[in-house]
Amino acid sequence: MNMAPEKRPEGDDQTRFVWDGGEVAQAPAADASAKAMAKPKAKAERESRPKTPKPKAPTPKTPADKGGRLAVSPARVFIATAAVLLLAGGTLGIVEISSQSSGSKAEAAGDPASSGHVSGLASPTAPATLPVSPTASTRSPSPSKSPTVAASSTQAAQEATVAPSPSTSAATTASGPKPLGEWLLGSNALDSAGGHDGVASDVSFSNGAAVLSGSISSYIATSSTVLNTGTGDSFTVSAWVDLTAAPTSASLASTAVSQDANINSAFYLQYFGGTANCWSFTRMDTDTVLSNGSRAESISTPQYNTWTHLVGVYSASTSALYLYVNGTLEGTAKDTTPVASSGPLIIGRARYDKKASDAFTGAIKDVQVFNAALSASEIAAIK
Repeated sequence: MNMAPEKRPEGDDQTRFVWDGGEVAQAPAADASAKAMAKPKAKAERESRPKTPKPKAPTPKTPADKGGRLAVSPARVFIATAAVLLLAGGTLGIVEISSQSSGSKAEAAGDPASSGHVSGLASPTAPATLPVSPTASTRSPSPSKSPTVAASSTQAAQEATVAPSPSTSAATTASGPKPLGEWLLGSNALDSAGGHDGVASDVSFSNGAAVLSGSISSYIATSSTVLNTGTGDSFTVSAWVDLTAAPTSASLASTAVSQDANINSAFYLQYFGGTANCWSFTRMDTDTVLSNGSRAESISTPQYNTWTHLVGVYSASTSALYLYVNGTLEGTAKDTTPVASSGPLIIGRARYDKKASDAFTGAIKDVQVFNAALSASEIAAIK
């Protein structure tokens, strides 16, 4: 918007300026009649004054506000502000893009300062997941409810991995645990570890072992009880056996070591024939007629005319039976109702339903008993 001199009639000396839009900068001029009356007088006065150069029209200037500052249109202010913000935003965007690009290059180059790591310190790593440790199988064979001793599952025997822990009640020597009783049976039935000598009946001794005929009259018995077998009592029975013939009795069993209770034996370390055809460590559920029982069976097949090391363990802490064959745990079974006994320890037969039974045919030597549940390593020491 510009200022221009106002067009005025001839003889009007006052100079006024108007905006191009027609807005008057000064107060409006006198009306036409006043001008006409003053014209002759004004002309005479001008002629009497010395002539001076006619002033030039001033150069149009930008209007100023009363304070002397330039008056700027609000529209122009808005447009200028928008332009400044736009330019500033673009500049910031360029700076940010440049900064990000520099940071990416620094991280790619492994710059510890830009990546947030302090030089000389190892980066934290996620905690290692500890592998889950394997657990022992809790499956244990259960006896079948039948009038005879029920066999445990051989598959369960394979799965069983929990062996009885060593008991501090068992005395030990430099060579291993000390037995409560030991009958070497090389030439007699004396107890070399304690005072429980045996009395042999229809037994011969040959090649360092007791030879039994397979008749219920062929056995060795102590004069009193050797092991405590009731509730809370742990014990271990060990023997080397050489079975020379299959049992002929109705029970199909040949027992190497047992201990009499009133009706039955408190335990049976034996061979069990028929379809089972295995070594077994057996206990009755109750000391009653036709009692059911639990049996820890071997996995390996018994061999005739072969010396085999058998160890039966009862652990009161686990209420379980364990059978070791030649130092290897092969069978296990639960026994939660251990039968107490007050009769003699028997080598070569057992007792069932108040009668002698399960006569052994073959040779037996080095029988040992312990008043504790031996561990696998302790059993290896007495093998």
